[in-house]
Amino acid sequence: MTYDVSQKLCSICGDPIPEGRLKVMPKTNVCTNCANEHKPQASISKSAEDYGNCPRCGSKLKLCHGPKVDFIGCSGFPSCTYKEWLSKKLGSSH
Repeated sequence: MTYDVSQKLCSICGDPIPEGRLKVMPKTNVCTNCANEHKPQASISKSAEDYGNCPRCGSKLKLCHGPKVDFIGCSGFPSCTYKEWLSKKLGSSH
């Protein structure tokens, strides 16, 4: 079954769902922004300020929720695509 990505709208805000998100999750009915806003909080108790600033552009680093893994990413995305795996940022040996 194929989806017409130009017609797929978010069931929460009504904005178009990005084509890249639909390629990864073709049956999703929410855009990335709404998915991040309504996703249960991660078990990490750090606030956005605790992650510091992006070494590339200076913007704040924030907790991001990808389709398969959570990571620390630049709040300047999409202009800056800097990211770190959580284990590196949190000092884990994994």
